Amino acid sequence: MLIGAVALVGCSKDDGGNEGGDPLVTNVTLPAAGTSFASGETVTITGNGFTASDAILFRVPTKATAPTTDIRATIIKVTATELTFEVPEGLPAGENSVILKRGASEMTLGKISIEAEEPTPGPEPQTAILYGFGIKDNHTVVYRIDAENGALTEIAALQDGEYLSGAVTIPGSGMIFGIAREEAWGAGAVCRFDPETKTYEVLTETIPDIEILGVTKDKLYALCVGTSAVAADTEISLSEIDPQTGAIDKVTFGKFLPTTTQDIGWSDYGTLVYDPQSDRLLTTPRIYDGENEDFHLLAFDMATQKAVLGERLATDNVNYLFRKGNDICAVYERIVNYGTANESAVTDLYTVDPTAMTLGNKIGGDIADSWFGWNYDAATERMYGLSEEDWETKTYSIGVYDWKAGSFKKLSENVQVQSIVLVE
Repeated sequence: MLIGAVALVGCSKDDGGNEGGDPLVTNVTLPAAGTSFASGETVTITGNGFTASDAILFRVPTKATAPTTDIRATIIKVTATELTFEVPEGLPAGENSVILKRGASEMTLGKISIEAEEPTPGPEPQTAILYGFGIKDNHTVVYRIDAENGALTEIAALQDGEYLSGAVTIPGSGMIFGIAREEAWGAGAVCRFDPETKTYEVLTETIPDIEILGVTKDKLYALCVGTSAVAADTEISLSEIDPQTGAIDKVTFGKFLPTTTQDIGWSDYGTLVYDPQSDRLLTTPRIYDGENEDFHLLAFDMATQKAVLGERLATDNVNYLFRKGNDICAVYERIVNYGTANESAVTDLYTVDPTAMTLGNKIGGDIADSWFGWNYDAATERMYGLSEEDWETKTYSIGVYDWKAGSFKKLSENVQVQSIVLVE
């Protein structure tokens, strides 16, 4: 009995690598020092005594409850004198111990060097196409705009009774949405234009109190103000519109105006812009309290379905927002040489804090004249905008702002394009 007990102790497994017992394999040779491997590559180890039941493990640190975790390699080939395995994913860069496991016994064969894994690249930004809308022979005309030189190519002319204003697009949809109404303001339906097939259709029923359109990641929204003769208790709502069927789900965001309010409105170039971080749609209403008429920041919190009135901008020079990637920005128009013969406008670009509802810091601009309708192209880090040249002839200039260079240039002048949209 005593002899048997001693024999059992002599064969017991040691967690440090089968120390205290016979080695699982002998004459082990690993790849030469200085050789490194990436996940998916194969490693061959030579020795004597490999078996078909052997497994190769890597024991790596973890932030979970257990201090380490085992990552098992795939065995490609094994003979009595050679074992080849594939380096698994998830190993830390640097030296890693190679552990041979056979049943309940383990043996550390040595170490191999693992290369740092390259981060998985994100999706390539899609090439966007710039479209413009103007009036020709009393019809709305759709143009394709060359993003390098501003040249216009007419691709479609809408028919009598077909209108499209306030154009927006849902990223990745390839479609253009707008408001179908003859006048600049008032009731209208939501329409859809496919620039590939050149087809136009009215998507929804008429919405009597529609103001402007906005989009989230995959949804279309119409901003609606409940009354035309605005009082302080005006309800404000968003109509969620199915971009495929035109079905409308109207959600009221409650009362939000100060008690002194006598009138509310939006700029001709007002926008409804989505912030994915805070899950809010933001806009800039103009609120008149009987003495002052100022623009404010206003957010529609999609989680709480409440309207949140933010900073009083105390100027009529910040009247619309734009989206730059995942950032919300504001356009600030300042006047230089005020009251002189050289008086002129300059456009600056500012950040907006969608949670604190405040205007932030200047991030670009110093652009001569008043520019609006900005559309940002993530692939090129350039942004396209419009400037009105002549109100009576409805002619505009198209310009581009390069964020990498911090520079601006006009692409074309005196063209009859009153709005633009960048479509992916």
